[in-house]
Amino acid sequence: MSFYILKRIADKFLPLSLDSFVQKQFYEPMGMYRSGYLPLERLPLEQIPPTEQDTYFRQQLVHGFVHDQGAAMLGGVAGHAGLFANALDLAKYMQMQLQGGHYGGQVFFRDSTTRLFQKPFIEKEDLLMLAGNRRGLGWDRKDAESYSYIPDPASDGSFGHSGFTGCVVWADPKTQLVMVFLSNRIHPSAENTQLITAHWRRKILNLAYAALIAPQ
Repeated sequence: MSFYILKRIADKFLPLSLDSFVQKQFYEPMGMYRSGYLPLERLPLEQIPPTEQDTYFRQQLVHGFVHDQGAAMLGGVAGHAGLFANALDLAKYMQMQLQGGHYGGQVFFRDSTTRLFQKPFIEKEDLLMLAGNRRGLGWDRKDAESYSYIPDPASDGSFGHSGFTGCVVWADPKTQLVMVFLSNRIHPSAENTQLITAHWRRKILNLAYAALIAPQ
């Protein structure tokens, strides 16, 4: 719910709609030409993979429009869902995060801002009921125990994000690795949970670490 609310706040303070703002402020200057909301306004349908064969909400194959029902009811532009991108664009964005908000000679965020969002939001001793919470502000982080997609060799300062369709981005400041895993697990049905239950994403990211980082 917090990201629904943040979108409402952004609408009051931004000079443009959220979709136009991120396009002009981030994606175009960073060369992220395949990223943004409402992709059919920029890309042909055949360049966009379909998602679920929706038999309970929209009664059609969801293709070229956000899968998330809440974002769909908001017209495809929401604070929590609706963005489309490809692997190269996501790698650029994560590299910018690793570089403290700098990319291609431009400053997109203050270094202090990126560090604030990447650190643990709640320290273990802050609140007993939330002790051990691994998350940052928006980013997921490594936990003491292996969790779903998070690679085992990831450093404590690493961070990333996963989506409902199975996609993952992960960045590790210690090793300077950026990894992007794109998935379409909900095509044709969101009932497919094999990617999650078999932990394929963590296994693949573990192999990436092993292949790219020399043994110490």
